[in-house]
Amino acid sequence: MGGATGVTVARGVVYVGSGDGKLYAVRAADGSKLWASSAGGAVESGIAVADGVVYLGTNGNTVLAVRAGSGRQAWQASTDGPVTSGITVARGIVYAGGNDYVVRALRASDGGPLWQFAAGGPVESQIAVAGRTGYVGSNDFRVYALR
Repeated sequence: MGGATGVTVARGVVYVGSGDGKLYAVRAADGSKLWASSAGGAVESGIAVADGVVYLGTNGNTVLAVRAGSGRQAWQASTDGPVTSGITVARGIVYAGGNDYVVRALRASDGGPLWQFAAGGPVESQIAVAGRTGYVGSNDFRVYALR
């Protein structure tokens, strides 16, 4: 694995994004590799797992959904720049921010766009969701509350 970035653990499996453009699934108990899936670009975002799906962003300008059990891609959504924020999944919505200054909300089921917000700078922080409001910091020295 080249330059690991995003890492998360769910149900005894460690999911590791890598600079080599792959997402790896590794058994937490013994470190054995379960699968590797092409991400189409280095994984610079945080990774989220929800309802048996792994969500991640890449510097190849995409947000991906990958089946946790098999590593097969469920969907891919294009962005206008590298995805650098932590990915958050809440209430069936995937939130991702990037170097294109945009926070995106995508349907978790198919990656379809719901809305987007243009911040004043790159978005590299994790999006926190409470109720129906998302909170995110930007490199423009502001924190935004988005509904």
